[in-house]
Amino acid sequence: MRRFSQMVKLWLTVLVVSCLCPADDLPKGWRMFAQKLPPALVLGDGVAEAQLEPGRAIDVRKYVKELGIEIPPGGVALYQPRSSSFVAFAPNDQVELLESLFPDHWCLGPAHYIRVTGTLAEMRTPPRAKSHGLSYSRLRDLAGESWKEIEQIQVSTKNGHRALARKRIGGADSKKTEGEEAEYVLSKDEAGALLEIEPVGGADYEKIDLSMIWQSRIVGSANAHDLNVTTSITFHDGTPIVVGQWPVQADQSQNPRSLILVVTAEWMASEGIRFRDGMADEARKLQRIREEVAKAKKAR
Repeated sequence: MRRFSQMVKLWLTVLVVSCLCPADDLPKGWRMFAQKLPPALVLGDGVAEAQLEPGRAIDVRKYVKELGIEIPPGGVALYQPRSSSFVAFAPNDQVELLESLFPDHWCLGPAHYIRVTGTLAEMRTPPRAKSHGLSYSRLRDLAGESWKEIEQIQVSTKNGHRALARKRIGGADSKKTEGEEAEYVLSKDEAGALLEIEPVGGADYEKIDLSMIWQSRIVGSANAHDLNVTTSITFHDGTPIVVGQWPVQADQSQNPRSLILVVTAEWMASEGIRFRDGMADEARKLQRIREEVAKAKKAR
């Protein structure tokens, strides 16, 4: 539903701009460019302008000019921060430049997906220290060298879709996506881990509302446990959150062991490439272009 809402906002922006610059009135050889893009790519150092008035459409002709793109009189280049919508009417050669600078694989569209990782770790709590309610970074500092990862399960899906992964001990792993029949729990006496997710990412590609079911069972070892978590949490892209914490009942020492479930939700641009890393690389490339264009103007 949120994906549909985002697309509606983009086309509403296109409709408004079309009213300002109707296709029948466009000079010959002109056409439209419309994409959903993060503000840092479009605005560069002017990203603060979008933060001041997120509901206002911004005339970005001066920003694209820094990239060597000229929007002549009668042309339009508008950016709407709230919906991340960028629309331009310009001569064909300038639109081709826009398409080369902002290729489809870096645009904010349905091709991007969300990856969720659940990591179960063990740590020892120092004497008289309290570990419950602490953030992930503070827990890691508290645990020091006692932090030990026991198992990890990961699953990816498109924004707004459901997916399920099962990691069996002594059996084959499996992944099921939306529309397939899925088993929601580990069967009796079955050891392993299960992670079901349904993530909904925001238009800012920063916040991710995640509904999840996680289950882990290990038998016949010092780490034997049977743990379950069902919750809904808002994540920030790439920021780990402590979702569950359980004391190891058999450990009565002064620095007892605890089991910690840490979950991370991340936007992915393509297989193995985190969206924010790709955006950072792309922003650096565009900044170099801006510097080259400025240098060329000074040399004239």
